[in-house]
Amino acid sequence: SPAGPAGHWRDGKLSDTLIFPMDEIIGSELGGCRVLERLGGGGMGTVYKAHHLRLDRDVALKVLAPDLAADPGFVTAFEREARSAARLEHPRIVQVYDAGAQDEFHYILMQLIDGETAFDRVAREGRLNPLDALRIIKAACEGLAVAHKQGIVHRDVKPGNILLGKDGTIRLSDFGLAMRVSDPGGSGEIKIIGTAQY
Repeated sequence: SPAGPAGHWRDGKLSDTLIFPMDEIIGSELGGCRVLERLGGGGMGTVYKAHHLRLDRDVALKVLAPDLAADPGFVTAFEREARSAARLEHPRIVQVYDAGAQDEFHYILMQLIDGETAFDRVAREGRLNPLDALRIIKAACEGLAVAHKQGIVHRDVKPGNILLGKDGTIRLSDFGLAMRVSDPGGSGEIKIIGTAQY
């Protein structure tokens, strides 16, 4: 569902750049797709509904925010998200089809889920029926279990990253902060990763 503009943290402060400055790409072609409408966004970019022209199917197109695309570190993280998610094929995880760059835009092509996030559901309905909540949590845990078996830690599990399809499907999304267990540990400094509220 659409979300309003929001700043994002960079270099320890809130950027003045909006997450959604790229709506001018709606109606244009990117990554072999016709961009149709904005669905929402997060800390690294904007997600659009798009139509894959050669495959004749609707997809979700995640585009890295332009100011972040100028930073090699963010581009690396974005590409890591695509690789991490592409390794995972399971009914509880949003599938990644492709990733690439065109002009100044870096993008990830993903499965489109016709529905809403768990965050949207709670915002609309209030506290969920305990059985419904357990069903959603169980499905998310099944997706996490698959990721963990592949050595991938999500690191940003929250209602906004759990997609609820109109057909009853439940899928985990957004591996933007995911890390492979085999990744180097770095300098040993402690880093806080994820969404502050969760």
